[in-house]
Amino acid sequence: MSKSATEMDNETQKKRHREMTHLQRYLKLKKITIADIQISTGIGYSTLHKTIGGFRSARHVKEAIANYLKLPYSHVWGVSSSKHLVKLINVEINQRAEAERIRLRSRFLNGKNSLPNTQAVSNG
Repeated sequence: MSKSATEMDNETQKKRHREMTHLQRYLKLKKITIADIQISTGIGYSTLHKTIGGFRSARHVKEAIANYLKLPYSHVWGVSSSKHLVKLINVEINQRAEAERIRLRSRFLNGKNSLPNTQAVSNG
C-alpha cells in the first residue's frame, strides 16, 4: 500500500520540523536565543523562529540575522552556508573543550598539566 503525496509531504514536514538546522545548532552552541535577536533587530519572534528554522525566506529578515551574528549573508544563508556554519560550530566546540580542559586542570591539578609525585603508588 503506497502513501499519498499528502501523507509523504506531511512526513517530510514532520521530519524537517524535528531536525535542527546548522544555524539552529550554531545559535544553541553560542547560547544565542531568538529573543536576543528579536530585541536587537525588532523583528517578531515568530518570524525569526520560522526563518531560522527554514520555513520562511524573507531577505530582510535573513540579512538582519546575519548582521546580528556579524557574519556575511552568504555564510549564513548562501549556497555554501552549511560549510561555513559547520566550521563555526567546530570552532565553538573547540573553544568550549579548551575552556573545560582549563577549568578541570584548575580544579584537579592546580592549573598544571600534572601533579608532582608526592606519594609512592602501590598496587597491592
